[in-house]
Amino acid sequence: MSDRDVTLSSCSFDSRSTTDSPYGYRPSASGNAIFAIIYVLALVGCLAYSIPGRKWPAFGIPICVACVFEAVGFGIRLGSSFDPWDVRLFAVSTAFTAVAPAFVAAGLYSTLNKTVSILGVEHSLINPARYPWLIGIDATGVVIQLVGIIVTFADVSTATGLGPNTKKGTPIIAAGTGLQALSLICFHVLFAVVAFQAAVAHRQFGYTTFHSQHGFVTLTRKFKVFLAMLIVSSICLLARAVFQTTLLGAGFGSNIARIEALFLAFNGFLVAEPIIGLVIAHPASYLQDGVKQKRRNRSAQISQMVAAPRDGHSKRSRSTQYFARLQEAFSLAPYPLRLRRLLEIYKDQFQCLEVITPRISLVSQTEMTASSLHL
Repeated sequence: MSDRDVTLSSCSFDSRSTTDSPYGYRPSASGNAIFAIIYVLALVGCLAYSIPGRKWPAFGIPICVACVFEAVGFGIRLGSSFDPWDVRLFAVSTAFTAVAPAFVAAGLYSTLNKTVSILGVEHSLINPARYPWLIGIDATGVVIQLVGIIVTFADVSTATGLGPNTKKGTPIIAAGTGLQALSLICFHVLFAVVAFQAAVAHRQFGYTTFHSQHGFVTLTRKFKVFLAMLIVSSICLLARAVFQTTLLGAGFGSNIARIEALFLAFNGFLVAEPIIGLVIAHPASYLQDGVKQKRRNRSAQISQMVAAPRDGHSKRSRSTQYFARLQEAFSLAPYPLRLRRLLEIYKDQFQCLEVITPRISLVSQTEMTASSLHL
């Protein structure tokens, strides 16, 4: 045993099997390189979205941190493919890949307030402003993980490999990861209620909620894409958290910890998918309600209503037709000022503008009748 410990730091593929390494296998150079490149590209994409105008920093910062941690973790694993016996590389890569998903979850939680507000706050079991509390649970899990990582790798040595503290530290890391899994479970329960009730409302009325300022607003296609990414990403993160908790509970020497395919699937793919999906459907571009679209549609309707009159009508009938159309358009205009501007645009076509215009500023958002126009 002593000879083995002494020669561990100078092991080679010819002198010792990779099963004796901390990994229990030789990390795949191609697999880890692919994921390292994916995270670097995701980091570039997230920065390209977030830096201009400092859009959604509460989302962009944790996602970028997660990309950096994952890229470093898989980059070190790439280096371990040439020396899998170096316990220092194992310790650093394990630390980075263990903590990184918590930042992805934090970025996801930062979008919940806006997402629930679009779907309808009346569907939520709690005040949407309290959803970021899930980030606090996540942060507590990260602190516990860091304590476990310090305990686990406190006595590692290039000569002896992992020390006795490994059995004490891995359960602590598992507890932190389990707490993160609990926060994801809470998210799924709370958001499932919102999604279900919003779906029922949409099926019955065609809308999910009523906005006090803009009335009924339809959900945009981009928002639906973001919503799908949000759900898929949260499921992936929960699956990864459950797997990682199981792995750490069993220990680094367990059978599941020594199968690289499982590591690449759960700590690679199931973390890369949420990052890529959320970066592509960045909330700065996709997390939008239908208010702008409704305004565009409303402006188009007003423009159509205030169209030129048909030929063959008398001067008085033309004015009557214009004001009748403006009367209908007024029900779509959110402010009297908008109708006032429309009148100013068409002032050359109205003989009684001096009588009508001053009165419009006094009219509330109710229907204008023919008597009030004195036509």
